[in-house]
Amino acid sequence: MTEQWKRFEQLTQQIQRQLAPDAKVGINEIVVGKSGARNQLDVTLRASVGQYEFFCVIECKDWNSKVDIDTVRAFQSKVEDVQAMQGVMVSSQGFTSEAHKYAEAHNICLYRLVDAESENWREAALIPIVLGQIYLKTAEAQTIDIQTNRSIKLIDASGNPAPEEKIYLFDIKQKRYIRIRDFLEERWDEIFKIQEPKSDIWFETEQDAFFLYEGDEKHISVIIRYRFESETIWYYGRLSLQRCLGFVDQKTGELLTSDYLSDPLMFREIINSWPNTKKRSEIPFSPEHTFFMGHFFSKRDQEAPAGVIIEKKRPRSN
Repeated sequence: MTEQWKRFEQLTQQIQRQLAPDAKVGINEIVVGKSGARNQLDVTLRASVGQYEFFCVIECKDWNSKVDIDTVRAFQSKVEDVQAMQGVMVSSQGFTSEAHKYAEAHNICLYRLVDAESENWREAALIPIVLGQIYLKTAEAQTIDIQTNRSIKLIDASGNPAPEEKIYLFDIKQKRYIRIRDFLEERWDEIFKIQEPKSDIWFETEQDAFFLYEGDEKHISVIIRYRFESETIWYYGRLSLQRCLGFVDQKTGELLTSDYLSDPLMFREIINSWPNTKKRSEIPFSPEHTFFMGHFFSKRDQEAPAGVIIEKKRPRSN
């Protein structure tokens, strides 16, 4: 049975091969430094970049505690001695705050290894997720008589039907009558698929697309102008993974992996239990994925979609 520390180094090599498939990734090398000293290197990465040769050394620490500043300082000396262009430390338990400061000052990358299927290294198998729940606050629509340029307000700014909302539109293309509220709901669904509606953006239908029906079989050819004002509540948290082998960047929190499968992301559970804010700038991390849910007035009490499972697959090699 392979010793745990050796398995840790092998996983580090495997992850790095997946992240840099065109590079040469070695393990347990001895390199003589400029000082003449022999340096044992856990994992190495070599790649050609134009006319240059990139050389990176990776130190693995499968400890029961966080890596301290003295260990990072000793590794920095090794990086300089072998004249590597980049130094990386991979830990199973993270790094102390002093180690973080020293590493940043000396351009050393700090990662934490993640293996979702291992009892030893699954703790950090999480991906940052953001869910934006968008509510429609107001809607406004007007019809413009193409011949007279007369404007009729059909829905007021509070989203409540104005008296004229009893007037029907006739959709020429689909050959049907439709209430203005139903028209707005359909347009909300269409717009929401491609962008978050902004109150300062007005949309217009094409000419000769709708008639306004005013009774007594009187039809007026109109253009419909409409806008929406929405409010977004941002829910944020981290989702556990069923399958993942990679690194977590200890500075940015970014998950570096080519392949993972998440636990189910349950929207209703998120809304009931995750922290939230109305300002996206207050979210304390950059999300791996962002999802949106939108509600028209008549849909606010409907159940949210059950949820999804997120999967990222490694591209097939040619």
